[in-house]
Amino acid sequence: MKLRRQGREQPRTDAYADQGYHVAMCEVSGASSHRIIDRRPFITLEIGQGKGARTVRALIDSGAATSAVKFSYFVLNACANARNVEQGMLVHGLLIQSGLKTDNPTENSLIDMYMKCGSLEDARKLFLSFSHLDVVAWSAFINGSAQNGRAEEALQLFWKMLDFFLQPNHFTFACALKGMFMLERFVPGLELVTWSISIGQYTKFGRASEALDMFSQMMMQGIKPDRVIFTVVLNACANAQNFEQGMLVHGLLIQSGLKTDNPTENSLIDMYMKCGSLEDARKLFLSFSHLDVVAWSAFINGSAQNGRAEEALQLFWKMLDFFLQPNHFTFACALKGMVHEEMGVCEKERRGGKRGRGLCVLLCTQMGIKEV
Repeated sequence: MKLRRQGREQPRTDAYADQGYHVAMCEVSGASSHRIIDRRPFITLEIGQGKGARTVRALIDSGAATSAVKFSYFVLNACANARNVEQGMLVHGLLIQSGLKTDNPTENSLIDMYMKCGSLEDARKLFLSFSHLDVVAWSAFINGSAQNGRAEEALQLFWKMLDFFLQPNHFTFACALKGMFMLERFVPGLELVTWSISIGQYTKFGRASEALDMFSQMMMQGIKPDRVIFTVVLNACANAQNFEQGMLVHGLLIQSGLKTDNPTENSLIDMYMKCGSLEDARKLFLSFSHLDVVAWSAFINGSAQNGRAEEALQLFWKMLDFFLQPNHFTFACALKGMVHEEMGVCEKERRGGKRGRGLCVLLCTQMGIKEV
């Protein structure tokens, strides 16, 4: 930021606003589009003076369609922050009247403006009318619903967004959490569910570090995790290959005295395997009394990933001795052990003899492929 010389008279606030208005008007005569971005500090002042909509109209009348849409985005954001629904509706009306094609940022700012101004029905109509809704639009609608006391609707929207395979960002999670914490006042025992869902979603979408941070926050608040949360957090540790955090979570699990179930035991094996601690994984694997196909697959996969290809194949055949039905992932893990990086399947099968041949036959049967 450049400092002004001492003794120079500072311009008045309304002069800033007037200057900003004229800078926007330069766009009409063909000035570069970045000039609009440079004048954002003036837009909030213009909203109070009624100039925001007038500038949009001037840009439309001049035929500067692209500039009008871009400028509308900034004006609508300012209207949202100022809770000035009248100016926002004027800009919206000008966009409709002109027939200009709006882009995603402008559509999102319209939803956000109506939501922040408390006009939920107008926001809903727009939300349903837009054909290309991105995560920003969903987040704005979720946030608006929570802010306007519709916590249950905010959560329903969050789950609906996931159904469309859209990946939430930090703000989306914050909005959903806002709705969850509001509901906790009315639904006893929901707090633990809230944390479980939140940590689980971070893990599901590959945000392991955020999931672990949230777990730490939960522990600092004195909330005791259950088996579900331990399982989810262990999965996050495995995905992040965070051995120290994984051991800490395992220690907390033991300290809690909770009886482990298959999902928790499987996540423990997977965590130690992915972190390269094969001996710890082996001890756990041998200590668990009820090993399902997921546990076997995790151990087979970990052995193959850590360069123990022969052991991975031995484990695969050992699993079959226990009459456990392999799934597609189990076969993939076994094949990973059978095929070295520098070898093709045929070469490894030749060296593997009947066991390699048998694995191929089993895989063909499982996949419904006719053996040649």
